[in-house]
Amino acid sequence: MAKKDITDALAGLQAWLGPAQSQIGAASEAAALPLFAQLTRDDRVRRFLTLMEPDPISFEDFINRIGRGLVSAQELLDSQSADYLTATAAQPHILPSIFRVPKISAQMKFALRVEKGQGLNLLFFSKRDQTESQNEQAIDFEVVSVPAPPGASQQLLNVGPAMDLVLDPVLHARILAAIVAAPAADDAGPIVAAAQDPKLSPRLVFLAFSAASGQPPRFLLFHATPDADKSVGLWLLTLPPQGEPSLQTIYKFTTSNGKTEKFLRDLILELVDRLERLFG
Repeated sequence: MAKKDITDALAGLQAWLGPAQSQIGAASEAAALPLFAQLTRDDRVRRFLTLMEPDPISFEDFINRIGRGLVSAQELLDSQSADYLTATAAQPHILPSIFRVPKISAQMKFALRVEKGQGLNLLFFSKRDQTESQNEQAIDFEVVSVPAPPGASQQLLNVGPAMDLVLDPVLHARILAAIVAAPAADDAGPIVAAAQDPKLSPRLVFLAFSAASGQPPRFLLFHATPDADKSVGLWLLTLPPQGEPSLQTIYKFTTSNGKTEKFLRDLILELVDRLERLFG
């Protein structure tokens, strides 16, 4: 809607309002209401009322908005489900549960307006008969959350980078040595210090990329401590066949704690605790 459309509609309404108010004021009590109904059929009034109506939305946009809303709601529930599972993990009387939006039922209403009229117009005389009918219809539908088809998860892994948790102690030790040997990088001090600390180095979590043909091995390095803030960092380690390893900072360990960081930190600490219980 352009600004000119609004100003033109307001100007037309203002031009209509004065004469209409005068005519209503001069009419009798019984004639005021029919006269007002007649006056409001003026094109200037209809133009203004059209601006007051909500912008039309296509059926495609309507479905698209509902789909995006369903995905956003499910993402929020997934995050809250993870918090719930963490909070109830030590309570055996509570069954592990996750929460989902199985479907959304929606209804879209629309109306078809039909105007029929006939008239006789002369230079000094006008007679017009007009009838108007409006048919309202509704479409009911459901947007349903369904499982992915068989093999879809594997296809996603094939087109994207897959990562495996490093459990081999020999590979874990090799990664620690590469961290220390890598040239100094910005904000890499915390991971280097942790790799050299006998108490912290076993608590570092490494994820190995499934290397494509001809690509050097790469690892995501996670370091977290139970501090209230500045307690989680993420780095990328690349081990070329020849030359020095490369260490790059992805998420600074000194970044202030936020909601997302807290979730990542708690996940890493829980994973470390489970690995320690698994391997002693």
